[in-house]
Amino acid sequence: MIGASMRRSTPAAGPVITIPSRELIIVTTDGIHDALHHAAIEETARELADDPDRLAAVLVAIVTTYEQGYRDDATAVVLA
Repeated sequence: MIGASMRRSTPAAGPVITIPSRELIIVTTDGIHDALHHAAIEETARELADDPDRLAAVLVAIVTTYEQGYRDDATAVVLA
């Protein structure tokens, strides 16, 4: 896991990675990964692995429909 503040980052400061074929990288803010257990994220990823855009949208939608209300920091990015 790479942990870094993106507040003052530039594109040149970010790491360059190659994503192996048929692999997903899921990047979430704490609004997602504090609300959802890792197993729930993994299960959702397995179900929607062929549709990264929908996977990101569903992760956010799950969290924003919880009884505790909307999380303004619920963001998911899926790289495939």
